[in-house]
Amino acid sequence: MKKHFLLLPALVCLLSAAKAQTCMIENSIVSPVYSLPAKTQITLELMENLSTRTAQAGQMVRLMVYKDVKVGGMPLIRDRTEAEGRITRVRRPGPFGRPGMLMVQVLSLTAVDGQKVYFSDGAFGYLYAEGHSRFGIALPLTFLGVLVKGSHAELNSGEMMVAKTRNTVSVQ
Repeated sequence: MKKHFLLLPALVCLLSAAKAQTCMIENSIVSPVYSLPAKTQITLELMENLSTRTAQAGQMVRLMVYKDVKVGGMPLIRDRTEAEGRITRVRRPGPFGRPGMLMVQVLSLTAVDGQKVYFSDGAFGYLYAEGHSRFGIALPLTFLGVLVKGSHAELNSGEMMVAKTRNTVSVQ
């Protein structure tokens, strides 16, 4: 019967969580819950150099959060948090001056409470690089154009991108 009386204080505490308060109920702490909305933009930094010379589709890539993501003044995702990315497309330079191309997609990161936050598959959340075309050189040499290749694509450590979260996530 005593447990039923604890429900009301717990409910009041959770309702006041929007004000970022922490409540004590019989020696246990109930932390407030914050919502990280879907489509929240998060700035990320690439942590390694990538090139079409060595990159493979499916290869995992290291990214880091550039600055805290806060809701109601509370950081839900801290800066320097590692994020996971994957190389989704690699095209090596080809004949007739076709340039190399490299695409990285952000997959997920971990919020302050340890839960995964996933990113959308839309136009945001990709880092893209394309080498230089040498088609202008290859065209006049039509029969030799096969021998003229475009340049490799490169993404350098420190390059920035913006990704959007896929779903609303409740974080404590």
